[in-house]
Amino acid sequence: MALDSPLHSFYSLRQQRLTTATKEFRARGAALKRCETCLLGIDTCICNWIPRYHCDAEFILLLHNNEVYKPTNTGRLIGDCFPNNSHCFLWSRTQPDADLLQLLTRPGYTNYIVYPWENEKTNNQDTPDLKKDVVQSLADDGTKPCFILLDGTWKQAGRMVKLSRWLDAYACLHFSEEGRNYAVRKSHLEHCLSTAEAAAICLRMAGEVKASEILIDYFTVFNQHYLATRRVKMPAQGESHKRLAELRN
Repeated sequence: MALDSPLHSFYSLRQQRLTTATKEFRARGAALKRCETCLLGIDTCICNWIPRYHCDAEFILLLHNNEVYKPTNTGRLIGDCFPNNSHCFLWSRTQPDADLLQLLTRPGYTNYIVYPWENEKTNNQDTPDLKKDVVQSLADDGTKPCFILLDGTWKQAGRMVKLSRWLDAYACLHFSEEGRNYAVRKSHLEHCLSTAEAAAICLRMAGEVKASEILIDYFTVFNQHYLATRRVKMPAQGESHKRLAELRN
């Protein structure tokens, strides 16, 4: 079902960071006039296709410091789709937010760190010999899943999961997926997915197929519009646009 909902916690966090920042964040495309909500160009704005949907799964996004500023960030797409089921926090190695710690101790939820730990051990010989539980399926005990997403570059995400002792209690959820579709920021590692793609797979694992499809459609629209922004042309509208428009109506 579609929901009418206010902007989610990513935008509150971003506004807070902009208010306290001591210098301007500069990156490629910084001179472009952007929509303040979706962060794409004014002419390629995707706000008309933002879906609002409810799912039973929960997401906690731990953002590396600069992710709140990046228009290429896909973690915020999760909050756009599921504003009542997503919670965004800046990552801290030693001082996690008190509200974050409270979320992690809620009864009725099982927390999973979404990170390919098995690949980390295989591909990185410098990884410390840390013991980490790894699961490939969700608990069948009546609890709802809460997916902890490490939102940053893959190098940053690796540091986040390895250096945060307060995350040690939670297992890593490992999955393989073919056909990465993210056309904006790519990794050279085949097992690496964008944050939004990983979240869509998590939803599918949780049996929330409709929610997963909505997120992928929105992710597809984001990709198309972002590339159109770079190419300074209007994006073509496809089936994903049509399905999202029908959902909003």
